[in-house]
Amino acid sequence: MRVGFYYSTILRYAVTDNNGLAYNNVPAFGDAAAIRDRRTPPMIRHPAIPARYTQLMNRNVCSLVFLAIAAPLNAGIQTRPGDEPPPVVEGQIYDNLGGGIDNVDVTLRSNNAAPPIATAKTDQYGDFRIHHGQPLAGKFEILFHKNGYADVTREFEIKPDQPPPFIDLSLVGGLRLTGQVRDALNDRPVARTDVTVTVNGRDWSAETDDDGSFAVERLLPGPIQIRVLADGFAGASIDIPLDDVDVPVRIKLEPERIVEFKTVDPTGKSIPDVTLELLDPTGNDYRSATSDQNGSAIVRNLSMAAERMMLRASHAAFVSDAGFDRRIDLPPGQPRSIQGIVLAAAASVSGTVTNAATHAPLLGVRVDVADLDYRTTVRGWTDADGRFDIAGALPGQNIVTAYLNGFAPELTFVALQSSAGPPVDFALGQPREAAGIVLDPDGDPVPNAHVYATSWRGHPALGVQALSGGDGRFSLFNLPHDAFEVTVEAVGFEPIAGQIITPGKSDYQLALKRGDPAAGLAGALKPADPFPELELKTVDGRTIRTADWQGKTVLIDFWATWCAPCIAEIPGLRTIQREFGARADFQLISISIDSDAERDAVRQFIKKNKMDWTHVVGADSGAERAAKTCAVSFIPQTFLLGPDGKILAAGLLGKPLHDAVSTALRDPKTSP
Repeated sequence: MRVGFYYSTILRYAVTDNNGLAYNNVPAFGDAAAIRDRRTPPMIRHPAIPARYTQLMNRNVCSLVFLAIAAPLNAGIQTRPGDEPPPVVEGQIYDNLGGGIDNVDVTLRSNNAAPPIATAKTDQYGDFRIHHGQPLAGKFEILFHKNGYADVTREFEIKPDQPPPFIDLSLVGGLRLTGQVRDALNDRPVARTDVTVTVNGRDWSAETDDDGSFAVERLLPGPIQIRVLADGFAGASIDIPLDDVDVPVRIKLEPERIVEFKTVDPTGKSIPDVTLELLDPTGNDYRSATSDQNGSAIVRNLSMAAERMMLRASHAAFVSDAGFDRRIDLPPGQPRSIQGIVLAAAASVSGTVTNAATHAPLLGVRVDVADLDYRTTVRGWTDADGRFDIAGALPGQNIVTAYLNGFAPELTFVALQSSAGPPVDFALGQPREAAGIVLDPDGDPVPNAHVYATSWRGHPALGVQALSGGDGRFSLFNLPHDAFEVTVEAVGFEPIAGQIITPGKSDYQLALKRGDPAAGLAGALKPADPFPELELKTVDGRTIRTADWQGKTVLIDFWATWCAPCIAEIPGLRTIQREFGARADFQLISISIDSDAERDAVRQFIKKNKMDWTHVVGADSGAERAAKTCAVSFIPQTFLLGPDGKILAAGLLGKPLHDAVSTALRDPKTSP
């Protein structure tokens, strides 16, 4: 448990207090490192404006800026020989998630009966430009076509001496899926059954007719998941490849298993309003229910084959489960059973946080409460009056920490009871900084070395980390006033543990000893290790497992949106996906340890930055559990897996990562 909390402390604490952003010489996304990966200049963007509108806005802004500068200059500047002529029309085509669609056929014509005037294809970002040797003016139409999508025609007008029209649109699906649902015991059709089809995170709903048949129109291309739920039957979920969409699907429903849960406190008193979440690791089934006034919650439609469930119970006034840590064994062959769930009464803590210098209340301070064994951690934030009130803590001795960017964090110990105790107040002062350089045995700088806090006042409760730059230098910000310990790790070197950092010093020299370059980082998985068994839920609703990757070269990327080095790696990952993503024997999977509350924001970030590969986001999707299983203590962290499921390389970033993927796909038996 201590190791598990150590991971979550390091990564979670960096989310809101920006300690995780304390990196040295790491380019921010959108600067030169990212711009080199794009064919177009960087754009002015606002997070509230969709990228497609921002693109049009920036074209107009850039045009106005150019005209303002160029007008007083020589108006007779001519295009140099060999330059591409300006487009007559341009635009962007995107899918329902906002990601660009590549290889869309774009045809310009005067009307639907006329021959094409010019053609083009969208690039990997969904952008297109149509050029013509002669100026055009008048009304035209443009046709967009790609297999799997419905054709779209747009009419527009080209006006002389005006910027080229910009056309942006979302293509809708053009696929049709049919199927039939039948009873597995007697092969009779199951009528009036709800059928949900999910493609790329979007759901289509249908209902079976008297013959058990259903049809779903206008599906998008992509991995298809079908879920069926009917009274008296176990729920069914199947995945089908896109190539089989023309073949009617046959789904047979098995008898259901019913489980009744009784939620009580240690005295046996019923607890209402307990949220129960169940996960069937083998059957890819997730259910949730809430206990009634009698503490009872009934879960139906479970599979009879599900003999083990993982459960998470949560309630505001009781000690809630952090993850799916409860194991529920169901009696084999029994269609109905009763399970008892006991929740301990929780403690609460309240108080205020103020500015030590001005005594003014501080808004948005993150306050974490954890027992000494880190079995339970709960969190809250201060309001405009600097107050916080946090329930759900484990009674007994607890650690309470307060974090706010721009202030020194604070920590105190408090004994909590099931009833409310005395208030816990903090006064946050000005933060300290520390800096230094990481060196190899020859005194040369070590880039990309991870420096992260491991112990503060005897506990792993300080979320501070940094990444050394090309000159080996690192900086740590938002530090407390007292000393703490850090660990320093770099690929190819033995780690340093227990290094004391005293805030206020900037001349630390942390010398590493050489180690095995293939060994990866201390405590993490190493090349030749088998990759652990994982089960993850992607942002588009699919369930993926380690076993599904057999025979493929797989790149796993652990990251977060608040991690600057992770953002700097995105252009390189896009390049890898662009070069190898179409191969059936390769898969790129990014696992974001952003919180579940930030899932929608992460999805928007993924769309905006055209990260067109498989994504897993948040603890509920298995991201945090995966990071703990893989001993990921800092990010970005990568694992390259071979077709046999063993690790080929770990901890590679930038060009070495690209080269490793390229080498592995040239010869899957060769370790990079």
